[in-house]
Amino acid sequence: MPETGKIYVAGHRGMVGGAILRQIEARGTEIVTRAHAELDLTDQLAVRGFFRKEKTEAVILAAAKVGGIHANNAYRRRGPRRANSRSGEPIRQTRSASRWSSRRMRK
Repeated sequence: MPETGKIYVAGHRGMVGGAILRQIEARGTEIVTRAHAELDLTDQLAVRGFFRKEKTEAVILAAAKVGGIHANNAYRRRGPRRANSRSGEPIRQTRSASRWSSRRMRK
C-alpha cells in the first residue's frame, strides 16, 4: 500500500471497512470515501468518472451486501451449487432434519 497519495476505501461504514479506515488514518495517509448514495459501485460510468476525478493511488474494496443470519436464511441460494466429483453431474443441496445432504439432480 502506498505511503503517500490517496486511498479509496469502499465500504468504510461497515465493520471491516471501518477498521481498515482507522488503520489508514493512523498512518496519516489521505483517504477518499463515498457512501453508496454518493457512488453506486454497480454503475460503471459513475465509478469511471469518480476515479478520473479523484486519481487515487490504491483502492480497498470492503463493500458488501450483508444482513446477518436472517438474510443468509431468507435469501438462500437456490439451484445447483457444484458438480459431483465422480460423475460431473450437478448436485442439489437439500436440508433434512438438522444436517445437509446431497442428492443428484435428475434429468
